[in-house]
Amino acid sequence: MGKAASLSAIILGCVLVLNACGDDDGDSVSSAVTDVDPLSGCPTVSLVVTEDMEIVNTEEIECTINIEVGGGFTVDFENQGSFTGWLNVTTYESAVFNLNNSGAIDGNLNVTGEDSAVFDMNNSGTIDANLNITAHDSAEFNTDNSGSIDGNLNFNVHGATMHINNAFGSLLGNIHFLIEDGGVVNFLDGSSGSPAVSFLNRPANAVPSGYLGDGSVDVVNNSGQFNFDSGGYFGSTFNVTNNGTGTVHFQNNGSGSAVINLNTYDSADTHVVNNGWYSGTLNILVQGGIARIDNTGTFSGIGLNLTSNGELSQIEVQNDGTIGLGEGSMNSNATMTANYGGSIVFTNLSGDLVLGELSVSASGYSHGVASSFLMLYDQNVTVSELRVNGALQDAGFLAAGLDMTFTNPSDDSVLVVFDSAGDNPGD
Repeated sequence: MGKAASLSAIILGCVLVLNACGDDDGDSVSSAVTDVDPLSGCPTVSLVVTEDMEIVNTEEIECTINIEVGGGFTVDFENQGSFTGWLNVTTYESAVFNLNNSGAIDGNLNVTGEDSAVFDMNNSGTIDANLNITAHDSAEFNTDNSGSIDGNLNFNVHGATMHINNAFGSLLGNIHFLIEDGGVVNFLDGSSGSPAVSFLNRPANAVPSGYLGDGSVDVVNNSGQFNFDSGGYFGSTFNVTNNGTGTVHFQNNGSGSAVINLNTYDSADTHVVNNGWYSGTLNILVQGGIARIDNTGTFSGIGLNLTSNGELSQIEVQNDGTIGLGEGSMNSNATMTANYGGSIVFTNLSGDLVLGELSVSASGYSHGVASSFLMLYDQNVTVSELRVNGALQDAGFLAAGLDMTFTNPSDDSVLVVFDSAGDNPGD
């Protein structure tokens, strides 16, 4: 058989047909082994790819497919029919694997990429499957979803890059990210020199919307980068742990009603940007890092809980939009706690802040640094019930736009300060 310039494999009813094109020098271009799984009774097809290959399915098939590709070769897997079973892909040595699904996939998809390999998945059909993706050593994983993906998605990123574009699709189920450098290869995105995940849930002003809901998104970011940018709707529960020198950028340009838990440690940096509409619970804990909230949109019916622990911990809130107004506005409550030298600065000079309950406390020191809370505000602040360090206070000074300073009962050098129009108390 001649060595092929290209190789075509067409899967019909789990029968693999290889068609080689090229000269006839007797060399093999690929190995294919087909047998039957004794447990499931389904065929198993195993391929070690040594040339560019195209695989097309137009039928209804049920089987296991194992594909290994390296050497810079390219595999195009086109599913136009119905595939049920296991698809196991191993890529390395700058190989490229393209999965295009306009049909239906039901089962398990396991992908491992290393050595600058690329895995591209374009879904305009339906995927009801468990996805397990591991990318390391400068590998790249790209997903463009304009269809529906429902299942458990596990992404492990080690010195690699991952882009998930849910611009026009629906993404359901539980999603887990583990982002690490691994101390082997840093992925360079042009600036950070760190592993990166980019998660786009519909660009702003695009129609129709992306949809992310019905499940949870769990992220552990160890000195990497995680970017979430939504212009559609998200209703999933987010649990994000940001460690080391990691960065997290969470941006909403659409609408959301999720529970968001953002935990920042060490020297990590977490940034929340809301240019859209959000109603839910936002919990932010900082212990050694910094977290920032920039709001030009609307937080309506929100539970906002901020905790800053430790002398290197900072939380900054810049409100140039609306927090608490609209339907259910008086059910918007906020708790802001600074402990052990932590600091919280809340700036509301051009926004509107309307809360049913606001509870603020500052207590303790760490390494000689006192805890502190500072609100810089104008007269667009209304609070029905104000508690400072646990004690109920008359909130009338906020509506009147007056300066007010509270000391901690245990230490009068630990301050909670409300500074009208940004004037420093005592000036």
